[in-house]
Amino acid sequence: MTVAQERSAMLFEAEEAERRGEDARERWARVAQAETNLLFTVDEERHRTRGILGVSAASLWQRAGRKDQVICLPEQTTRTSASRARSGR
Repeated sequence: MTVAQERSAMLFEAEEAERRGEDARERWARVAQAETNLLFTVDEERHRTRGILGVSAASLWQRAGRKDQVICLPEQTTRTSASRARSGR
């Protein structure tokens, strides 16, 4: 299964759990973490892609009820960018 297929399956699972009236926050958190991980693998020169993934990850963290992650996401992204710059990547 590709990363995109796995992400789609996780999204579907979270949406279905929500439709059934279940507490889907943990499922949304798994999807958000996968999206965040993907964000950090994208080259910094791909500003548009990183921006789209960042907004998506923030939205998913919000659905998971994890405002702490929404707030930390820009800082994590900046810190990752700074460490890549120092290492010459």
